[in-house]
Amino acid sequence: MGMLLCHFTGEIPSAHATMLQLHPIMDARRFSSFAMHFNSYGKGGGRQSKTKLNSLMGKCCSRRGTVMMSKKDPQLRSYIDEKGEEGLWSVIIPTYNRLPILSKCLKAVEEQSNYRESGIKEYEVIVVDDGSTDGTLHFLLSDDEGHLSCEEFISSSKRFPHVKVLQQNHGGAARARNLGFLHSRGSVIVFIDSDMVVTPDFLKDHARELYQCFLTDGDDATFTYGRVINTHNFENPQSEPFKLTDYSTAFFATGNIAISRKRLAQAAAMLGELSEGPFDTKFSEYGWEDLELGVRLKKGGAKLKHAPAAVGYHWHPAFSYDQLPMQIEQEKQRGRSAAYFYQKHPVYSVRYMIQMTPIHQMLWFLLTLGGTINEKTLEPFIKILVVLGQPQLAKALVSPLLNWYSVQATNEAIKKLK
Repeated sequence: MGMLLCHFTGEIPSAHATMLQLHPIMDARRFSSFAMHFNSYGKGGGRQSKTKLNSLMGKCCSRRGTVMMSKKDPQLRSYIDEKGEEGLWSVIIPTYNRLPILSKCLKAVEEQSNYRESGIKEYEVIVVDDGSTDGTLHFLLSDDEGHLSCEEFISSSKRFPHVKVLQQNHGGAARARNLGFLHSRGSVIVFIDSDMVVTPDFLKDHARELYQCFLTDGDDATFTYGRVINTHNFENPQSEPFKLTDYSTAFFATGNIAISRKRLAQAAAMLGELSEGPFDTKFSEYGWEDLELGVRLKKGGAKLKHAPAAVGYHWHPAFSYDQLPMQIEQEKQRGRSAAYFYQKHPVYSVRYMIQMTPIHQMLWFLLTLGGTINEKTLEPFIKILVVLGQPQLAKALVSPLLNWYSVQATNEAIKKLK
């Protein structure tokens, strides 16, 4: 089943039941929206109403369709477009099979300090489990004795008081973030990744910069982008120093962002009537969905403010040759997603971002000798560097190869789109 369906009661008014229609894409995010919507009519609908709802749940969880609320429903429309609860911040974290580092991530977010000094009244953490199979859901919803907390479609974690948990069938980060956005209540939304460990003053440092911009500019156009430091130190990720390779030129990336809820709602509206949230879920594979959202935000007048004190330590396992097939596949997915990105925004800035310029094409061709330098020819060198304790050098060695796969996938996908 797509969502964690543990308990639900409530009468479904016939006027609203007629608004339901089957959508060709099976995903629990829409079922979650309509379920919470109907739940607001009150509990205790009796055995007959439960039977009706169970029938709808069956349709939702089949692989042939999902229940979808009409956008004309004024209550749902106001829910999607609301500005949120003033002073409440919502931290949205999608996750998929990352339980060990996720536990560190949530512990760090749970232990935020001094955030009220910067104007935050309270914060919530929305974790969206994207169909994990590593025990993530059980860990989040159980206590140390194994007792489960499972009463609503959005369930509270017993281990982390600020955390609420949602689950969907595996559908990617864009859908997971949209689901988290629809169920969040904050007027400010924070996006971080589930393999990121933040500092104790992370929220306070974001809020200090963001609220100062709101006050100075007289609007909420500015969003803050915190510093991301990459590390493969699992035991103590916060000990990693900032490196030149950690510098990012991206306008918007979901690894460490704080932004007005209203701005995200406006960006969602740009996607049209079938919008499922601010992220375009047609990015079904890896890559570019956050930068594409950034393009729409910029068109809507959004402005970037760096918040270097709001640090997130982005953990990756130390590079090894065994990871290479998965990374090659990931780069092929990134290339295909890049083609869709450019199809949506056929401008030079996007061409540059996805490396679809003559300079980029020539660069990766030369560095890989047209693909002659590949994973097989590099294998002995990579393994030697790893044995010598130089995984970062090994990763740098394969970087041109990975970019070559991405560029080739982009070119092939664009040809198919023509």
